[in-house]
Amino acid sequence: MIKVSIAMAVYNGASYLKRQLDSILYQLELNDEIVISYDQSTDATYSILENYEKKDSRVKVFTNDGASGVFGNFQNAISKCRGDIIFISDQDDIWAENKISRVKEILCDSQYSMVIHNGVHIDCNEKK
Repeated sequence: MIKVSIAMAVYNGASYLKRQLDSILYQLELNDEIVISYDQSTDATYSILENYEKKDSRVKVFTNDGASGVFGNFQNAISKCRGDIIFISDQDDIWAENKISRVKEILCDSQYSMVIHNGVHIDCNEKK
């Protein structure tokens, strides 16, 4: 079975995290993981992450003790991923319902080793 890892970098993302994590978790299988690199936020980000980590073993939170900023934070998350397929996720993404299954299907049933796709931009009210 193919294991999926989601590498997520977070910083002051409290406003978005619940909706985002919920949009990803329901798509994951039991052996998959969300690896989150936390970069010392000043809002309620850590509290939200801690609650998710306590209730779902697929959520793994690591403090970014390395280089700060987006690049260093993502590098920390990716370095901790153990999946066969790694997805990259910003902290304010809301994932389409079939994103993981569709990407897995393309990667497993073809000669491709990478999938790049478009997203839909929405505002803070989830309007296109």
